[in-house]
Amino acid sequence: MKFFPESALVQLEYEQVKTLLALHCRTEYAKHKASNLRIHTKKEFIETELQQTNEYKMPNLLTGGLTLGYFKNTTRVELQYNMMNTQGGVDIRRNDAPFLTSNMDQNQIGAMIQQRMPFHKNLGIILMAAHTLSGRNVGKSNSFGIGLLYQFKLFNKTKSETAK
Repeated sequence: MKFFPESALVQLEYEQVKTLLALHCRTEYAKHKASNLRIHTKKEFIETELQQTNEYKMPNLLTGGLTLGYFKNTTRVELQYNMMNTQGGVDIRRNDAPFLTSNMDQNQIGAMIQQRMPFHKNLGIILMAAHTLSGRNVGKSNSFGIGLLYQFKLFNKTKSETAK
């Protein structure tokens, strides 16, 4: 079963493409393989062959954000706006899953509260929440998180720092 017209090979100059490809080959084996290339029309074969690679062209990613906050004594509160924009990639089709090369854009707002414990200044708790406002190939969603914080003291202050 063919999904393209007979004239497609002529219109695409397929023979010239194979000749040019063979000119870039370094070994006789590679030149032979290039000159004997054929177009495959079986969907299952094409999909399997497309997955036989260890390389992906990754789109560039532009990210940015703005954080406003309050920090006093043992309490820290932040409001955040984050954006993500991939510079290219492919759209996710209905039955696809997100992949590294997907074109994904996202605008998200969030909040974070960090409270250190009054009975132990190095120990604290963190609460987080975020909401996706809009996006491309990204579902609108809410996310929530909770975490424990323990602050390690790696360096002791010098005498001159403690005198200030």
